[in-house]
Amino acid sequence: MGSLIAIVGVFSYGTAGAYALRAGFAELDTVLDAVYFTFVTASTVGYGDVHPLTEGARLFAVSLIVLGPTTVGLTVGSLIGPEIESRLSRTGRRAKEAAQKDGRERIVVLGYDDLTESLVDGLEKHADVSVVTDDKTLTSRLESRAIDVVVGDPADEETLREAQVDAATAVLVATTDDARNTYAVLAARELTDARIVVCTETGNTDALEKAGADVVVDPGKLLTNAIVGTAHPSSERRDHSAASTADQSG
Repeated sequence: MGSLIAIVGVFSYGTAGAYALRAGFAELDTVLDAVYFTFVTASTVGYGDVHPLTEGARLFAVSLIVLGPTTVGLTVGSLIGPEIESRLSRTGRRAKEAAQKDGRERIVVLGYDDLTESLVDGLEKHADVSVVTDDKTLTSRLESRAIDVVVGDPADEETLREAQVDAATAVLVATTDDARNTYAVLAARELTDARIVVCTETGNTDALEKAGADVVVDPGKLLTNAIVGTAHPSSERRDHSAASTADQSG
């Protein structure tokens, strides 16, 4: 909409200005002549049949030459830019799929935060990683690391189709919201039979598994279990040592 308004504004400026200064132009007598002059000047065609004769008309023509092509160029760029980016993104995904056929795995990560970032750092060393996030500010940072990014709702099926979840060998779900995790699992399971792993600290394991998750991981519990696991054998060794000492004393 903004691009359309800019173009209409420039052409209105050109037409009104040219008609107001028509006495300073050769072959410009009507509004249609002013429209014609504006169009050929702004589009840089410039046939020269309508041309300025006075200093004021020349200055106006220069302003139109500057405004016209710039506005048209920016408008065209804004209209076709997203399509070009989309095609480049699809090309990049096809290249990754080709790599996958050579034995390289492809993992789609739904959601991105501090925890997910550390997981992606490890995963990208062993597989091609794609990230689905609704945070547009992450796009350039992730793409600079050759990580494919799809901006959109990680729980939206159309977004997951764009990310080609159906071609993934594994899906990691790690949004910051319990409900979105569940919806993301449901949407992903509709598109793929690949292994779905959910990383959550507060999620309902039963609900996530019923939604289609293969594995639900709680990082906090893993850390707690690891700490308890390393402490427990020491306690057992102390108890065993005390029992042996008691036996020897007896």
